[in-house]
Amino acid sequence: MLGEIGTEEVQGLAFLNGILGDQERHAYLGAKHLEADVNPMPSAFELINSPSHGLLVDSWMVFRDKIGWTTPAAKQLARILIDVQEGGRSLDLVAHSGGGAMFSEAIRVAYNATHEQFSNIHADFHGGANNIGVTNNIMRRAGVTHFGGIDGSGYRNNPFDAVPQVIGMNGLFHPTHFVGSLVISPRLFQDENRSPHTLPYMPPDQHP
Repeated sequence: MLGEIGTEEVQGLAFLNGILGDQERHAYLGAKHLEADVNPMPSAFELINSPSHGLLVDSWMVFRDKIGWTTPAAKQLARILIDVQEGGRSLDLVAHSGGGAMFSEAIRVAYNATHEQFSNIHADFHGGANNIGVTNNIMRRAGVTHFGGIDGSGYRNNPFDAVPQVIGMNGLFHPTHFVGSLVISPRLFQDENRSPHTLPYMPPDQHP
């Protein structure tokens, strides 16, 4: 389940975390990832906190959302998204890592439940475990758009990050990315400055 958060609280700019870490860590990463897509960055944002239950359980939950076996957290997020849209509020959300799979499943569930357009909701994905093609099709049906990402694509995926390239299956038709991500996958759990996954990916031409 998601952390204690009332649906009436969710609006504006938000971050949905991935696997592992505590709430303080999720908030820290949220600020880092939002800064990559939002300029100027506001002084505060909403943290839609998905508490970690350890690597194995977290990974299992990501797998469930990817195959459409909706997790309780994704169902809760779907209710939040419905409430945001029906309440006339706006939400710009960045989902990181496993949060990408959760959001993709949540908006699918929300749309199937209401058959309404979620035009007040905008989402970007950083190193997401979700598949770009699948997610874009779901978002297109639901009326959800992007607001940032690399060149406005809505995505910031390091070409050698195993989460989007292998788990998200976005590298299947790019053998260099797929194999390269597997080769350096041990770095996923190293220092954030060595990991290809933890911090938002900035292409070489976007580095300060």
